[in-house]
Amino acid sequence: CTRCLDVCPTGAITPAGDHVAIDSYICAGCGSCAAVCPTGAATYDLPPRDALFERLRTLLTTYHNAGGTHAVLLIHDGNHGEEMLSIMARQGSGLPANVIPFRVNSVSQAGFDLFAAALGQGASQVRLLVDPRHRDELAGLATQVGLAETAMSGLGFGAGRVTVIDTTDPEAVQSELYGAAPAAPKAGTFVTRGNKRGMTLLALRHLRDVAPT
Repeated sequence: CTRCLDVCPTGAITPAGDHVAIDSYICAGCGSCAAVCPTGAATYDLPPRDALFERLRTLLTTYHNAGGTHAVLLIHDGNHGEEMLSIMARQGSGLPANVIPFRVNSVSQAGFDLFAAALGQGASQVRLLVDPRHRDELAGLATQVGLAETAMSGLGFGAGRVTVIDTTDPEAVQSELYGAAPAAPKAGTFVTRGNKRGMTLLALRHLRDVAPT
């Protein structure tokens, strides 16, 4: 498999026999390699994977237990994303009540496993707020979004379940988030721990069981 080699924007990953070598001095920390890796052989530890997925499960479970519906998970980073949300809060209408902000170190670290887990635990949509100034780092993210959209459409949930917001205009971000969200899949109770492939299959099996198609 050469997926991590293909998406690394800095050339930090090189072939090393039956393995690959990652140069920490060249790596920019975008996380694309971990996002596209189908097995979890490449991982991203800021934060550790189990901690990230446990935070996701806690947020969605708490939201639903409080009576919330049509949850939209907004994945953003601490730079561009935080700035957009801050401007929206101070000068606009802020976030809609059903939008749950989910901060990560780099949005490009998000992959199909995270999208499947969020949708399988009752998120209506996953929106990814990316910085258009870093488009050279988003090739891997685009493939993962496309995979999620294909899966959700094939199961009958419809398109638009995982989408990217690519702008530096806070008003444009706000207008995107205030659109109506579709009905969410029935939330599952699967545990968001274990290896990447196993956890992804748990989420997909649940989505298959509750799928319209």
